[in-house]
Amino acid sequence: MLIDKAGKCSQEFYWRDLIECGHTYQENTICNWPKEEASYDAIHDLAINILDPIKQKFGQIKITYGFCSFDLQRLINRNVAPKLDQHA
Repeated sequence: MLIDKAGKCSQEFYWRDLIECGHTYQENTICNWPKEEASYDAIHDLAINILDPIKQKFGQIKITYGFCSFDLQRLINRNVAPKLDQHA
């Protein structure tokens, strides 16, 4: 999949909405973009099949946590329970 980082990953969301979000990302200058094509496929599927229908039914939603690279994960040091968190 060829990714336009400024482009949309679905009808309602841009790639940046799901990759460049979250408190830790906003406070740090770090590249959080996926390295694996499968990650882009998963983000695309999430946006198309789950997030788009939610936004279309209920209106604007705010994404506060999306994709988290290993580099970004190292900067997150609180409010995380790795054995319990079910983030995609």
